[in-house]
Amino acid sequence: MSQMPPLENQVGQINKLLWWTLSSALTVAALSGCSKDSSSEADGVPATQVCASTLDTSAAAALERISGTDKFAELEGQSTASGASQKFSLSGAAEGLHGTASERNQCTIYTADDKSAHPLIEVDFEAATSHPDKRTALQKDSQKTTVYSIGAYAATNANFGASLFFACSTKGPEGAKPYVKASMYSSGDQFEEEETSKDRMIILNSISRRLAEKLGCSKDASLPTEVPAPITQ
Repeated sequence: MSQMPPLENQVGQINKLLWWTLSSALTVAALSGCSKDSSSEADGVPATQVCASTLDTSAAAALERISGTDKFAELEGQSTASGASQKFSLSGAAEGLHGTASERNQCTIYTADDKSAHPLIEVDFEAATSHPDKRTALQKDSQKTTVYSIGAYAATNANFGASLFFACSTKGPEGAKPYVKASMYSSGDQFEEEETSKDRMIILNSISRRLAEKLGCSKDASLPTEVPAPITQ
């Protein structure tokens, strides 16, 4: 298995942080503009309803553990070319796999009472030509990287991020790519629990498994219903 360029993940995280910075003002306005008395949704929705209801029971419990709450708010999503708001959906995520970051359909979750505009988690999917090697990742950065034996490659890092690659060939303008990469970005300052590695992977695995089903890749994806313990050397 080929290794990805060592700077790719760093660049991706920097770009994501820039996106958060640019969108934070709009997010504050959107979240604060909703009166808690105006509708039940203004008070937040349960974990099972976020990210197009892709969190199973275990993943919903994991989201509640890391956040310390059971009510959440979801960013509507980036606008389409027509200016319409695009909330996360499995169809939207599948269609945007070969697009740029601004063209893809991300799921961005906040705690319902958040006033900071710092996302609890943001999940993004993109087509990929390769993935890191599990053993190499452990040997190079064992103290900062926690690797799981699911999909083609799955790991969390000390910066509250997570990535999961699963086998699923998709075609785009640049041709076919054999993998789908799921990325989770987290603010960290929104976490209730100090140790969140497995909970982050449980959440990412649940959403990825549903997308694999949508893409018709369930058999090849190797995404179990239960996330095993991390790999140790």
